[in-house]
Amino acid sequence: MSVQLPGHFLSASRSDDEEKATHPSIVLSKDQNGINLGCFAVRGGDKWAYTVLERAWQQRQFTNHPWWEQAAVAFVLYGSNLMPRVNEHVDVVPQRTLNSYPHNWLPGDWMVHFAGTRNTAALGKLFVAFQRKCLLVSEAV
Repeated sequence: MSVQLPGHFLSASRSDDEEKATHPSIVLSKDQNGINLGCFAVRGGDKWAYTVLERAWQQRQFTNHPWWEQAAVAFVLYGSNLMPRVNEHVDVVPQRTLNSYPHNWLPGDWMVHFAGTRNTAALGKLFVAFQRKCLLVSEAV
């Protein structure tokens, strides 16, 4: 089985300036609740991205928030002056690029994200249903 990753993750031989301009430090998506970090990408070895994650970890005021990590990262990126040049380092992609949900998943999407599913029996049923869908799609190809 091969997975075709979105172009945001591909690297090319370019100068550091060109690399930064075309390949962001962080790739994330947004949904109706704001940023969604169910699946996101961080460029390895990127000091700016590491600083975002480190500063998000320090935001103790979000510890009891239902989506604490998303609230903390959103605060660091967009609700404070902690990180300069956010638009130069963060690429916000359409929600389905990284986090297709069961209700909007289509064949060819990179993955399905069962966000908010806490019941393990329900999660198991969703997993089996989407496994079957994916197998049907791959058999048709």
